[in-house]
Amino acid sequence: ASQGYHVQAYDVYPPSVEKAVAGACVPAKSPTEAAKGASVLGFMVVSVAQVEDLLFGEARVADGMSVRYSHLGCFGIRDAST
Repeated sequence: ASQGYHVQAYDVYPPSVEKAVAGACVPAKSPTEAAKGASVLGFMVVSVAQVEDLLFGEARVADGMSVRYSHLGCFGIRDAST
């Protein structure tokens, strides 16, 4: 965002969004809003099931992405409870 790109940020943990906004990101109210028209989508999840749910489940994030320019970046994080 600080390099002139339009970046929208969403997180279930509000302090993370506040940090992103401090770095020039625009806050989004949902994952769907954050991904709408996106050329690149980055997200952090702990399982393939969460990827599928995010993209094709209730949020239907994949439906809002730009068809022509979409690229998908998936960054896995380890579930601390396992």
